[in-house]
Amino acid sequence: MKKIVFVAHEYGHYKGHGGIASYLYQLTSYIVKNCPNYFVYVITPCFDKNCDLLQYKNFSLYKINNENLHQQGVEVLNVLKKIKPDMVEVAEFLGMCLESLIYRMENKNEFKNTVFIVDNHTASRECYEWSTKLPVSLAPNHIKEAYIREKMQMILADLNISPSTFLSDYVKKRYKLNNVTTIPHPINLNFSPKDELLNEIKNKYDLSYYQNKFIISCITRIEGRKNQKGLIESFIGFLNSTKANALLILAGNSAINSINGLDEREELYSNIPEEHKSKIKFYDFLDKDGKDLIYQISNLSIIASTYENFPVAMTESIYQGVPVMASKFSGCYDFMSGCEDKTSFDPFDKFDLTKKITLFYNLNQNEQQDISKIQLDNILKLCAVENSVYNKLHLYQDILKKRKELNLTNNKSSLMYIADNDLRGIVKEEGIVNIVLYNHTDLRNLKLYINNTYPMLDNTDKQGVTAIGNYEIDYEVVGALINNKIIIIKNVSLDKNVLGKSWYNIIAGILLQREENYTYLPTNLDLNGINNIKELHNSMYKLIIDEMFYLKYCLKLEECYEK
Repeated sequence: MKKIVFVAHEYGHYKGHGGIASYLYQLTSYIVKNCPNYFVYVITPCFDKNCDLLQYKNFSLYKINNENLHQQGVEVLNVLKKIKPDMVEVAEFLGMCLESLIYRMENKNEFKNTVFIVDNHTASRECYEWSTKLPVSLAPNHIKEAYIREKMQMILADLNISPSTFLSDYVKKRYKLNNVTTIPHPINLNFSPKDELLNEIKNKYDLSYYQNKFIISCITRIEGRKNQKGLIESFIGFLNSTKANALLILAGNSAINSINGLDEREELYSNIPEEHKSKIKFYDFLDKDGKDLIYQISNLSIIASTYENFPVAMTESIYQGVPVMASKFSGCYDFMSGCEDKTSFDPFDKFDLTKKITLFYNLNQNEQQDISKIQLDNILKLCAVENSVYNKLHLYQDILKKRKELNLTNNKSSLMYIADNDLRGIVKEEGIVNIVLYNHTDLRNLKLYINNTYPMLDNTDKQGVTAIGNYEIDYEVVGALINNKIIIIKNVSLDKNVLGKSWYNIIAGILLQREENYTYLPTNLDLNGINNIKELHNSMYKLIIDEMFYLKYCLKLEECYEK
């Protein structure tokens, strides 16, 4: 039986849960009930104590008790050592598997048959930057620490996934990663038919107040990045231009504004003009019955975030027959094919959302229902279990197979290490410059130096050495090294000591983690002579776990950000 572990900061449908908790429940529920060859483990600090999966024999849940991020990571590591899983999927938030990934990096026989996949939703950096419109360098220290942990976790993982095309592209660019794949989330199909549910609700509630009203709803956490402020402004613009008998409903947990310390919901309400306050209703976190009521009375669901991943509430809305409107830069755009001109808006045009609301309002009922059917058909195809579940289960097998194949071929290739006072380089046998590390060497002279001293590089492209990034000495350089990127370091002494070892030593340790054979070419020898190559021994220094984890403190993270 295969062992699959899910690690996240939340799980299940407890009161106040977020989208990750809901997604993970849907995924694990399907695997537990339909995939008998898998044993599912969940490691989390927050969960639904009444979760129905707890009664299943092929399901187990471990509660994390520590609040300190590093101690949480150590606790996760200890649990994973006991389980010895085949696959680990961890949410990127808080970097809860960072210690486990570093441990694997430093102990090659540990977790060597375990695949680690990071599922990207919305990380600490995005929560802060999308909410405040400020760079993470200005965030409080606890957010910056979480961001660094999350980033290193992404770098060290075997694969990064995200549920939407937008977020996959974003993560690739923002975090300089190549190993990002889009895998949609499975979603709950256990909804009652709309007519049946509406009859049940009518028996519970008096819906006369909502009749003959055009109702827009938004069920999501109330915080800056969700842009309820922009939605309210656009709704008021719509009211002023159409005089429609309309209502806006905002429901969800309310966050605290990280800049001014105010409650987001209270701040929004206080800024609504008095003449419009009766048209805008606020609710706290809603249970299933509350959400069912909102869905049944809504004509349109809107999530007004400038950027958004793949919001669970919006997918639920579609299943309940309510069309969704969202930014072009969101995961919702993936299921809007055929109606995107009517249901997506440009968040950088302050009037576009108002225009799109007005356009939708002026459609007749049949046209609005057609949009609902198009979105439902799109999402059923997109999130089918073949795409959202089985693709994921096959991923780790493919990764493990490729890893074994790579290990078998490692002894057929050699890398060259060129070194002098100004230049540190790694060159592949077939003539591709893989990594270049230097302090003061001009890029043009660097190319000439390598080409003149090592004829095997004659087959490089016309640009010769290509710099993928110009990095400072911090986690950026560690990530680039681990990902086999070409990297150039300028104006930084590589002899700088970190925990008693120079950057040269640390870099060598990281290179050794690639499990490839290295050879050493001293620059004072004739590099044309293959017989002069020496082996680069394993005694070249090894990076230890404490060095990796505490590096950010040794390098004075605050100073790095200020620069």
